[in-house]
Amino acid sequence: MKVLGTNVAAPIVPFTTEDEYPTHVDEYGKGGLMALPSTVERDAIPDGRLKVGMFVSTVDDKKLWRLDGLDPVVWTLFAGVDGDFAPIDSPEFIGTPTAPTADPGSDTNQIATTAFVVSAINGIGYLHTQADPATVWTVNHNLGYKPAVELYTVGGMEFEAEVLHTSVNQLIVYLVVEIAGFVRCI
Repeated sequence: MKVLGTNVAAPIVPFTTEDEYPTHVDEYGKGGLMALPSTVERDAIPDGRLKVGMFVSTVDDKKLWRLDGLDPVVWTLFAGVDGDFAPIDSPEFIGTPTAPTADPGSDTNQIATTAFVVSAINGIGYLHTQADPATVWTVNHNLGYKPAVELYTVGGMEFEAEVLHTSVNQLIVYLVVEIAGFVRCI
């Protein structure tokens, strides 16, 4: 006999909906982190439900606890958590929060760190250094297009000059007086 329909697979979970304790037991799926009202309820979790490495948050003091021992039971305040959780809706972080830096060229929804953004910005365009003062600067940028150009003196003052794009890979800056500085091609 052929049974029609869609096969459904689900993790094995405790049978009762009254299971109010967190679990990190692999056979119950991914495990969980449960917020309990206080350390009193945390300390009342039955021994059979405790597993070293599990996490429990306590609502009254806004702390995250890790179980580090069973005999005796040892709960440790999780490193890096001082009790001030950011709300899920519109979180506001204080201090200097950190996150992993994505690989260059990453195009995902993960958080972009300042290191990633600076790397991406630095990878855009071309920076030419004109170390010797001259009235003509030849810039071989090899970008394959005619970029916008920003001109700066060695001291960082932006200035204007005549710019001639000789090709999609080269431009020439013509100055009235000899200057040393930088060309930023964007």
